[in-house]
Amino acid sequence: EFHFENAVDIREEIGDRHGRARSLHNVGMVAHYRGDHGQAREQYRKSRDIERELGDHHGEAMATHNLGLLEQARGEYDQARECYERCLSIDHEIGDRQGEATTLLNLGALAIDQGRYDEAREQLTEALDIFQDLDDTGGEVNTLGHLDQVARLRGEYEAAEEHYDE
Repeated sequence: EFHFENAVDIREEIGDRHGRARSLHNVGMVAHYRGDHGQAREQYRKSRDIERELGDHHGEAMATHNLGLLEQARGEYDQARECYERCLSIDHEIGDRQGEATTLLNLGALAIDQGRYDEAREQLTEALDIFQDLDDTGGEVNTLGHLDQVARLRGEYEAAEEHYDE
């Protein structure tokens, strides 16, 4: 983390706002990994705000997405959903299909956490379609695992078995 914090200072000294935003994001990721949610939230927000000011939609989406992951981990589901929905809007606007699929996957996982299984299935199915279009096998497998979870939680064991056959 020390190196990332140094990078933030150096980027600020040389006037590299984009680099500073990325370094803040990295500090946030380290804090998130360490379980320092307050520090992570602060750094993600700073990064997001700078990226927004610079018009870097991809950077803004990335920071917003990670903020959503953090809020979901904290059990702050409404805040997580707001972050994911904002991220999905940005991803759609800039044509980032990979970002859309990943955000839909996380919205589906959030819906599972909240017991909204119909909504989860809808979002996960949409994510699966995109991952398949992109030939992203890893994303596809991850999404199928979540669809399996939805089926099992609903007692639809035959449907759950089908996900393994795919």
